[in-house]
Amino acid sequence: MASARSLPLRRRPLILLAPAAGLLASACFPAPGGETFAGHPAIRIERDIPYAAGPHWLLDIYRPAIRAERLPLVLFFHGGQWQMGSKDSLENHVLALGLARHGAVVLVPAYRLYPETRFPGFLEDAAAAVAWGRDNAERLGADPGSIFVAGHSAGGYIALMLALDGQWLARRGMNHRDLAGAIGIAGPYVGDFPRHWAVRPVFAGQPELAPLLPESFVTADAPPLLLLGGGLDMVVGPHHLRSMAERVIQAGGRVESRVYPGIGHLGILMSLPWLPSLAPTAADIGRFVTQQHEQRLAAKAPPPGMLQAAAP
Repeated sequence: MASARSLPLRRRPLILLAPAAGLLASACFPAPGGETFAGHPAIRIERDIPYAAGPHWLLDIYRPAIRAERLPLVLFFHGGQWQMGSKDSLENHVLALGLARHGAVVLVPAYRLYPETRFPGFLEDAAAAVAWGRDNAERLGADPGSIFVAGHSAGGYIALMLALDGQWLARRGMNHRDLAGAIGIAGPYVGDFPRHWAVRPVFAGQPELAPLLPESFVTADAPPLLLLGGGLDMVVGPHHLRSMAERVIQAGGRVESRVYPGIGHLGILMSLPWLPSLAPTAADIGRFVTQQHEQRLAAKAPPPGMLQAAAP
């Protein structure tokens, strides 16, 4: 089990990575509503779309500019220890563009942070964003029956809690088992991390530890999980990924996991094709999403015999 001492706070790598990634992102990806660069399909971006009433409940939409139908829908939640971070951060923009390039409609919501809210306020916000995505999926060219939740760090925790603890989506009239999958990137999932001094105020007033942990809600029939982490992650640490994957396997659930050698907590998001030393995070998520989406479409398709019988 993870110790509360295993969650040091180190944000300095972002300062080093952001300038280089920003230059590369501007060179490799299309501007909102605009041109195509380096042979990539143009991505349409819509900013600050309300998903609930109030100034904080906004999301950004990334989708292929060429209109399509029944694309997978991915909601990506940013990190920041539930106390900082923004949907507008460069690393989130880069990853959302990468997923849209792989043929997904991507929603990146803002959610309330401490001290404005504590657990479970950010889970309630995230569930509201998922419900908005379901209700608007067809208008966006996405399949409401193929919704994925994903996130980095604290956002990875949010994604797994939505996928495993059914109460949050149930309050929005959804069944968490209907999600097509959940992706956690360098997130905390096990142990006693909510008692760490840096995040203890976020979980204040919660005397029991188990209801705060994704590992407590693992079942065999939960949505499939993809867990990604960096071998040099000194903020959360790859032990969360490994322990969570073992827990899912023991329960008979479905999980894929990958630890990228030499990758840290923030470098895992700065994964552009022109930087082969960084992790192929968007490509791995895109592969997982595509695979699960195609399986769901195939399961919905009528048997070939039925099509023949229906033919005149």
